[in-house]
Amino acid sequence: MRAICFLQPGTNSRRIFLDFLQGYASAGWEISIFDLAPYWQHLSEPCADRGQRLSMFTQHVRELLAQARPDVTFGMWANMISMLTHGRDADGSVTTIFDELAIPHLCFWLDAPQWAQNGTIRDLLNVPIWKSPTLIHLTNSQSTATEMRDCLGFGRVAALPWGVTPRGEGTQTNFDAVASLGPGDPAPTPAALEELERDEPNMMRLRTIAAERIGRKLTNVLAAADIADAPAAAQRLVDSQLTSRHVPVLARTRLLVPQLTQRPRDYIIASMLLREIEAHERAFTISWLSRRFNIATFGSGNLEPWNAHTTHLGE
Repeated sequence: MRAICFLQPGTNSRRIFLDFLQGYASAGWEISIFDLAPYWQHLSEPCADRGQRLSMFTQHVRELLAQARPDVTFGMWANMISMLTHGRDADGSVTTIFDELAIPHLCFWLDAPQWAQNGTIRDLLNVPIWKSPTLIHLTNSQSTATEMRDCLGFGRVAALPWGVTPRGEGTQTNFDAVASLGPGDPAPTPAALEELERDEPNMMRLRTIAAERIGRKLTNVLAAADIADAPAAAQRLVDSQLTSRHVPVLARTRLLVPQLTQRPRDYIIASMLLREIEAHERAFTISWLSRRFNIATFGSGNLEPWNAHTTHLGE
């Protein structure tokens, strides 16, 4: 099998994608990499002829694929959908160059789609192009895959757990645990700092405090979406997060506020708010462990506000 893979600029996501491709290479695939970095920079420059630049880039990719005829192409997120110009078929439906050339294209979604392109993609969901016959969407969560198919307007979506690429480089220091940090950890509340000092912290206390704040925001979202009796609907969703967070959000929403699932953008905002009830958990857990064990961290997050006692290994 032969694949042409469109490699995005970046740091962590670029490395993850390269590891993803290495897995296919190890399985015997012939992998060719098209590095998007120079094109990305050119297309992102402020200019009056951006549409013309996109058309030229699309033509360049079309010619490459028509000549090489790979069995499949790979891209991270929706990069190769948003970076190309598109055509229309006889009935007016939007088509991609992958449709025109009958070459399957796999979109590797590193996370839920609403996080792509700094969140701007949420305004472009539930449109026919995501059900394009040549597109295959891959994510690592069955719950996310169900949301993408049943609520956000995607077509073929598969869920596979991530693998791990072992590395033999780096520090030789022994730690009890090593934790990955990322952006988005909130500052600790006074209650969180109190619970950090307890041998048996009351996590429900912290979640309940967060739920009170989230409930008010969620009420406003549901009211703007014309959901009947928004305060009661918001409370049902918040209560379900507190008691049944292991149940996928989409399943709970279908049961408690079914009309919200017909409004993809509002559903995304509401589900992201519900998950904020747990936003403190990563920083709290690492910081609590660091008071009792020898913990190392890596990544871009910052635990200084939590007074964590960790060894940071860099990004």
